[in-house]
Amino acid sequence: MGPTDKGMVRIYVEADGVEIPMDFTPDDALEIAEEISAAAARARAMSGTRR
Repeated sequence: MGPTDKGMVRIYVEADGVEIPMDFTPDDALEIAEEISAAAARARAMSGTRR
């Protein structure tokens, strides 16, 4: 992950040796981060683990 020279946020998705760069606006990247955080919290609650 990191910023691009165009003011976007680049996230790399990697699987089976293939790496796909995906660029998002800063606002979209923040929304994605919030969704990932919420999903992680739900998964943690389901597994009974705490941070």
